[in-house]
Amino acid sequence: MIGENLIKAIIALAIFVLVMWVPNYLFEEELEAGANWIVDQIGFLGLCLILLVTDTPITPFPFSATCWEASTMALHGTTVLAAVLVGKPVCHFQKLAAQNV
Repeated sequence: MIGENLIKAIIALAIFVLVMWVPNYLFEEELEAGANWIVDQIGFLGLCLILLVTDTPITPFPFSATCWEASTMALHGTTVLAAVLVGKPVCHFQKLAAQNV
């Protein structure tokens, strides 16, 4: 079973890489022109500020508080899904949920 899933994952990854590579190969000049236009418009500092604004305020709660909340709530599956959607890993959730049982 693990071998089958591993083969499926490798095939899916290969398909994903191929799907990403084909447009890059076909439209390399257009993509480069678009990227250069963006850099010319907002500059390197603008790119850094966009990165700062989009990556910094993930959530006001620390990871441990999110896991604790997820393990103590009746609808903890929903909270875990919300934590994953905002970019927080939920690697210790199973341990916390087992302590709550």
